[in-house]
Amino acid sequence: MRLENVSRYACYYGYGRLAQLATYDLAIIQASAYAPDQIAWLQAQGTQAIAYLSVGERPAAEADPAWVARDATGAPLRNPAWDTVLLDCRAPAYREHVLDIAIPPLLDWGVTGLFLDTIDVQDALPETRPGVVALLRAIRATYPDLVLLANRGFTILDTAASVTDGIVFEAFTTHHDGRRYAAWPAGDLLWTEAMAHRVRAAAPGLSLLALDYAAPGDSALRDLATARARAHGMPSFVGPRALDWLP
Repeated sequence: MRLENVSRYACYYGYGRLAQLATYDLAIIQASAYAPDQIAWLQAQGTQAIAYLSVGERPAAEADPAWVARDATGAPLRNPAWDTVLLDCRAPAYREHVLDIAIPPLLDWGVTGLFLDTIDVQDALPETRPGVVALLRAIRATYPDLVLLANRGFTILDTAASVTDGIVFEAFTTHHDGRRYAAWPAGDLLWTEAMAHRVRAAAPGLSLLALDYAAPGDSALRDLATARARAHGMPSFVGPRALDWLP
């Protein structure tokens, strides 16, 4: 697998910090935050640069009305936490947009892969699940040489395991509940552990990375998340909710 040698990775959506990013084996970034020559330099240091791509949600200003998922009244379905609208991945026009409009500019920056976020829109909208599956397969078929990481995607694990090189387990140990950072309660920790075992059983060769959340100054919570991920054999990154900080 193309990610088998990743022992340290970063998920960083801020600007700059190239020298620090170069200390990681893999960096998930907002490609537009850097110039192509900066990303080329990062790759030359041995750091794989992976671009963030939201699949199931977009800011309303970036979403064609034809793609937007709607409720029974026709109103757009929103995620108020990020001020985005949910997308219906069944729309052929949206699939074409992702493949032909959204992805090529990211590759022009020189990244070697994509981090496919918000694919779990199909958990909130089960009727769109076939569209998410078809889109993931189309991304892999169209870009066979890219490193693809999926954020979770446990309800479509067969597809996620077959088309990606790794799964990022967001909120494996800790989370942000809208008000504060905290470790999951015991029952939820058992669930995340069981899910990690399920992923490994379904796809033994798939890379599994933990992504957890803690305030920059909360070293105790960060250490807890890092140690638990390490105990389960997962490279770990712990950052604030906006992922705009590096330790």
